[in-house]
Amino acid sequence: MRHVDSYFEVHEDFIGLYVVGSIDSKTLTTVIKDTIQRLRLSLSNCRGQCYDGASNMSGSKKGVATNISAEKPSVC
Repeated sequence: MRHVDSYFEVHEDFIGLYVVGSIDSKTLTTVIKDTIQRLRLSLSNCRGQCYDGASNMSGSKKGVATNISAEKPSVC
């Protein structure tokens, strides 16, 4: 996860590996949102998303990016 501190310094932190039962966009969206919540972060404070080219992640109709953007448009 990449974030900027109050001094505008960029940090990148490894937040873990997660076992998922399925790689469909709904499951992955749920895991990402759960991870953000467990880290006590607010999705409302997120301002960007970056995923690989896999359709279940970046698909314009029902990918993870689309699912999260539907809930919080400011994230994109």
